Amino acid sequence: MFSCAVGSRIVSLCASADIGPGQGTLVYRFGRKGALELVHPDLSRPPGSAFSTAVVGDAGSAGDIVRFSRGDATYTLYSIMVKGQGERNGVLVTQAGRRRTDLKCKDFPLANDAWRLVYRAKLPRAEPADLDSRR
Repeated sequence: MFSCAVGSRIVSLCASADIGPGQGTLVYRFGRKGALELVHPDLSRPPGSAFSTAVVGDAGSAGDIVRFSRGDATYTLYSIMVKGQGERNGVLVTQAGRRRTDLKCKDFPLANDAWRLVYRAKLPRAEPADLDSRR
């Protein structure tokens, strides 16, 4: 439902067709084709125990995020519209509360209503993202 190139790597968020509250799968993958560097979650878990989500926005932007944590690192996948700048998509990584990197998508072939699958899972609410860090 979310897949794009970030440098020489691919970031993807994949959902099973049966995703819903407490069922189905949601998996984050990062790496090169045939050489994954990060897969979350490690074990098959219901999506609500591994991810959270939010609809975010302020006077200049609006969009959706999906977030998960591993150790002291937090990964925020985002798809936002920034007034006067257009669409922004990528993965913001923070560690111990500090911005580590913002991997911006080079291309973003998002399917129509892709976020609908995330909404259908009824994931726990995430804290709003700091959209200014992506501008």
